Amino acid sequence: MNHPIIFLDIDGVLNTDMMCTAHPSALHPKLMKRLANLITATSSHLVISSTWRRDLNYLEVLYEHLQKVGLDKDEIIKGFTPVFSSLDNTRKPGEKREALRIREIASYLSSNPTTSPMVVIDDLDLKEVEEVTNAKFIKSNPESGLSERNVEEAVLHLRGE
Repeated sequence: MNHPIIFLDIDGVLNTDMMCTAHPSALHPKLMKRLANLITATSSHLVISSTWRRDLNYLEVLYEHLQKVGLDKDEIIKGFTPVFSSLDNTRKPGEKREALRIREIASYLSSNPTTSPMVVIDDLDLKEVEEVTNAKFIKSNPESGLSERNVEEAVLHLRGE
């Protein structure tokens, strides 16, 4: 079965700007519950596009929080977008974070083609991702994180409604 895919950012989606400042690896239980509801309602899998994918300690925090909301990381996390960096010349000089994130998502899809419905949930403005992929972009507010409206919009798209 082809599961719908959620490309997931974490900072500004599962936590807020204020939380990031006080506790960089904190995740908000209410926002995690919203993510769990989205995944359960759509039988979606996650592809982590957040910078958290580069740090095992941060990933462990995510895994713990997924477990707390009843999600098995091994069942729902399908993969991680590649990390492009100026250290290995995969990040273009002067490339903005938004363009970099879009390129990383497109690269993941190039290596892992799918016909499944997809959404990209991020607090960065990644609207252009819709032009280079078949994914729908859903922007979270970094001040409040993943909203009920974001979840509703994602559910409708991932269900094909």
